[in-house]
Amino acid sequence: MPRLIVLMTVTAALLSACQTDLNVEELPFSCTGPSDCLSGFECVPVGDGSELKQCVRVGANVDASDATADARDVAQDAERDTSVDVGPDSADTSDVTDAVDTTDTTDTPSDADSCANITCSSGEQCVDGACVEAECTTDNECGFREVCEDNQCTSLVYGSIVIEDTTSQGALDCKATSPSPGADIFGVQLFAADGTPIAMGQVDEANLTPIAGNQYDDPSVINSATSATCTGDEQESPEYVSLGCNGATLRVVFSAAGSSIELTDGMVVEIGEYDSACDQFATDESYQVYKCTRSGDHCIVIASGLSGQSSVNL
Repeated sequence: MPRLIVLMTVTAALLSACQTDLNVEELPFSCTGPSDCLSGFECVPVGDGSELKQCVRVGANVDASDATADARDVAQDAERDTSVDVGPDSADTSDVTDAVDTTDTTDTPSDADSCANITCSSGEQCVDGACVEAECTTDNECGFREVCEDNQCTSLVYGSIVIEDTTSQGALDCKATSPSPGADIFGVQLFAADGTPIAMGQVDEANLTPIAGNQYDDPSVINSATSATCTGDEQESPEYVSLGCNGATLRVVFSAAGSSIELTDGMVVEIGEYDSACDQFATDESYQVYKCTRSGDHCIVIASGLSGQSSVNL
């Protein structure tokens, strides 16, 4: 019972304090603009040269010294209020990290490897982890100058030519004792459509037919050539590589300033084959020319039945 009496006494005292008249007319309120003041009050400078302002009844005078002191007291009270311990009811954020999603995503497949372990049926391809109908399965299903790569039709970019020796293996020049069997290539030069020289060809791959008597089996001599045209002067006869007859090939690429040159329509390639124009005793062998991608994976024949020096339109 004594505890109940004390509790009732404290409660009555608190209620009495809460019912006290605030008397806003006599209390100072600092402000920064009209919206900070009650109706019937206005926000005016205190007049002491400072930037302090105070809410006063419209038309009332402001004592600068009192207003400054009052405004300073209000600011100090506000500062004291912010240091009050809010107690156990304040939000406890110490365990906030416990709510963070820590799902392990290290094994989540990326778009790049989502198809790594998926095998699709014939005529399908894997895209983002799902089997869908393939755009193509053969080059014939693609458009003009397109090929089927990874079930996608892609445009061909030509960057090399292949010279194939079509001299018959039974020809006199293809005997095992021949010192220069087959087509004898000494230079390959690329020209623009208007005849401007672009670049000399460089051997990227050579597949020569092995003939024991071949004394001209070094394809690298092409890389030092400065022309694909013979002058007819034996003293200036160029070095050449003898392909060896019967399907031997030489793949040549072009570059300028360290960058590969794309072979486009209108360009012309000059093939220097050592023939009677270079030496009256030379024999004319036959060859054909392909235009290929730089890797040589895709080629098309652009000229066949050639012999001697030839100009081929790309």
